[in-house]
Amino acid sequence: MNYICPNCGNKENFHFNYDWSKQTRPIIDIMCNECGEIFDDPNEIYRKIEQLIISWSNDGTQTAGTLTRQIIEIINKKI
Repeated sequence: MNYICPNCGNKENFHFNYDWSKQTRPIIDIMCNECGEIFDDPNEIYRKIEQLIISWSNDGTQTAGTLTRQIIEIINKKI
């Protein structure tokens, strides 16, 4: 993945903070090692929605409306 620090424009030197409590260990946030800026993973929303869709398709008991509401909830939290 190509990341760019929103503060200094660094494109190479990052530290990733992972959520070790989850089996997939998603990135929680990213720290620029050049300026110290901490920013969110720009792919976080995509991964959360993808995980919801996979869970929904494997579950078989939730409606499409439930999935839609969960996706909208994720999007609204980021706006």
